[in-house]
Amino acid sequence: MSDSTYRTVVAICYPAFWVSGRPVVIGRKNMPLTGPVILAPTHLSHYDVPLLMAETPRNIDFMSVVEFLSVPFVGRLFTEMNCFFLDRGRVDLKSVRTALDRLKKGRLVSMFPEGHIREFDDSIIHGRPFKPGIARLAYLSGAPVVPCVVLGGDRFKKPSAWLPLMRTRYGVSFGQPLSARAELPEREAVQDLVQRLGDAYPRLYKTLSAAMDRKQLGRTPG
Repeated sequence: MSDSTYRTVVAICYPAFWVSGRPVVIGRKNMPLTGPVILAPTHLSHYDVPLLMAETPRNIDFMSVVEFLSVPFVGRLFTEMNCFFLDRGRVDLKSVRTALDRLKKGRLVSMFPEGHIREFDDSIIHGRPFKPGIARLAYLSGAPVVPCVVLGGDRFKKPSAWLPLMRTRYGVSFGQPLSARAELPEREAVQDLVQRLGDAYPRLYKTLSAAMDRKQLGRTPG
């Protein structure tokens, strides 16, 4: 496992977002800079991943899906960037063991609790349900979960959004770390953490959306 490819990709790609983007980032200080952490972002766009890489102050080990392994160049690149792959067609204990091993080594592991890209109205930012696997992983590993909302990634679908100084707005909001309650039995602890995460996403969305609106009007978010 090596971080060099990840850092190289960030170094190459970040300037494109820097010259074209107008980011609003909230709560970056909520991300622990060391130790095991589970990052749990929303998933509204394919561009969520590069935006997270640009704005997260640590290297991220993403859990991706096995379908990418069959895509020429992409599967190898993702592997070199420390991604690991989930087979959604079965109970994939191997990916769970990999995630636990990465966390044991003090890594930042990112999983999309929604499981796939969702339509805006069906997102967890509106209180929609999500997979409990992320809460179970937190219970088994003892690692805190940082809920995260990413907005505006879909705007980069337009080629014009990449032009220098277009100031394409996007937003990333990192919530307070949430830990599974170890004193509870596993099932109760998982349900409790799912509930607290589910409550966090609408709050993060509301705050980030308001901050992005203020940015649009030329005022600095509070």
